[in-house]
Amino acid sequence: MSDKPSTLLAYIDEAGARGLVRDLKSTRDSEIGLMCALVFESGTHERAIERFTPGFNAFHEAKPPNAKLHVTDAFAEGNEAWRPIAEKVREDFLSLFLIERPTIVYTARRCRLSRLAHEQQGRIPANKPIRRSTISINGENRPSDWRIEDDLIECLALLLDAYGETKTQNGSVAQVNLIFDEIDKAVVNRYEAMINRTKAISHSSERVQGWDSTARKTVTGAIETTIDADFPLDTRYLGGVRVVGKHHPLVLAADIATNHLYHHLSQLTDGAPLNAPTSLAGWRLEELVIGTREDASEDLL
Repeated sequence: MSDKPSTLLAYIDEAGARGLVRDLKSTRDSEIGLMCALVFESGTHERAIERFTPGFNAFHEAKPPNAKLHVTDAFAEGNEAWRPIAEKVREDFLSLFLIERPTIVYTARRCRLSRLAHEQQGRIPANKPIRRSTISINGENRPSDWRIEDDLIECLALLLDAYGETKTQNGSVAQVNLIFDEIDKAVVNRYEAMINRTKAISHSSERVQGWDSTARKTVTGAIETTIDADFPLDTRYLGGVRVVGKHHPLVLAADIATNHLYHHLSQLTDGAPLNAPTSLAGWRLEELVIGTREDASEDLL
């Protein structure tokens, strides 16, 4: 294979539920978390920017001074003068998607499943065998800091890697770069850590510190995990995380596509799968989506 990768650019946006899984209550069971990517190949990227720029400029110029450059803000109370422009730009973008044909990759999860999975995990310590080691690991009893977004970025990374593999051919290695609109450094670091985890699923090593109660001293070590499988487990085609801000036409395009998909998925009956081919039936951009599958892990505990 060639050492020089061809680049796929995935513009990513989120909609719906987010936050700590441990804080989820049954009253939020019907909520949905969604992370969606518009993927452009390097040969079509510049043309797409050019095609989406006029609509982006119109949307930006109509924005009230204190509003965010976000399509849902155009429909918020107090922004009524912005709404007609936003509706036209949204319609124009939806039509352009079917002309420019970016690939859409997404992952969605119901809060009920995240809540139940967390509760199930919380019951595991009670069934653990009696500790034989005299060493306790720092932070092992700390409350989980797992977030709804962690599930989403992890699953989306796996799907984007699979797509990158399909585009790796004729000696060219495809690399998928993940592009976000406006997220702070702490979130960037968290997403990068999650992506790096997918690159080391088959073998991971984590440095830890603990306390040896017998020797009465602090000790350090590593927790290593190895998984044997007959098929590749580690992602190989994911590049870096880039933050480009909201002043970009394809960021607005991802915003519009994501919120349009979120509205569609929100109309499904409670309990209906969110990541199956049937989940997209009737959605306007259904034909652009790849990666849906029956019994997707995001639809299971």
